[in-house]
Amino acid sequence: MQKRKIILISGDRGAGKTMFCISLKNALSDLGKSHAGVISPGIYRAGKRIGILAEDILSGERRRIADYTPGWDEKHPERVWRFDFDAINWLNERLKNMPDAEILIFDELGYLEFEENRGWTAAFERLDAGRYRCAFVVVRPELIDKALSRWPDAAIQNINADTDIGNLIENMLNQLNESE
Repeated sequence: MQKRKIILISGDRGAGKTMFCISLKNALSDLGKSHAGVISPGIYRAGKRIGILAEDILSGERRRIADYTPGWDEKHPERVWRFDFDAINWLNERLKNMPDAEILIFDELGYLEFEENRGWTAAFERLDAGRYRCAFVVVRPELIDKALSRWPDAAIQNINADTDIGNLIENMLNQLNESE
């Protein structure tokens, strides 16, 4: 494959990063482009996010990976998500064994991966291997510097509540097509 490109998708909580990933996955499917990775939609009750799922893009299989549990981590009280490491390990194995794809989507790489070298470490291996054309990696604003230290040539695309996701995806895919 050609030289790889990594685009870091960032924005505050609720900005639309996961919606971007879902819309991108759908657009790539419509275009017949090979893509793989993981999307992490929220589980909501009464308008509040109470859990996080992980979806293997290739199979569509989902597992619950986290529950909203403020105060569970005494060392890091700012961490409000308690992770199910059996589910994390399940997806990590999927990522290790997924076939090469033109486009990768990882929603999201966070403190587990960047600060503790746990979580979806197979995503790091896949990204560093470079067997893709473009990778879209969701990273929270507070971890952008860590992501850039790992991938200094990565581009950053910030998303906020006003971002026209459909237009953004169309523009990004047009740029990828022009660089073929």
